[in-house]
Amino acid sequence: MNGQQLKAEGQARSLWPCTDTTRGDFLAIVEAIPVGQFVSINTTRDQLDAACIPDKMRGALWGAAIAEGLLEPLTHYIDAEMGTVPVLVPSTGPSAHRSHVRLYQRIPKEAA
Repeated sequence: MNGQQLKAEGQARSLWPCTDTTRGDFLAIVEAIPVGQFVSINTTRDQLDAACIPDKMRGALWGAAIAEGLLEPLTHYIDAEMGTVPVLVPSTGPSAHRSHVRLYQRIPKEAA
């Protein structure tokens, strides 16, 4: 199993205890972000904390927002050798220890 598969499996496991209410609360926070705005965990952390969304579920919930068509992960093309890499910004979390978080753009949800 490669790293991406392990990551996906771990994120899926982190959602096992996730209720429909938790998922709905997270998606409501994302839907309230104006279309076109750049967003990361840094810009939503206070709202997620207020909604009591557990830290361990947040990564998978960001993935759910992407799957719902609400967010697009920002990437940057480096060159043919490096390819495309995610756009990262320094984390402002209390235990960040110089870590970085992904940057997304809020996109309009396409009508089904």
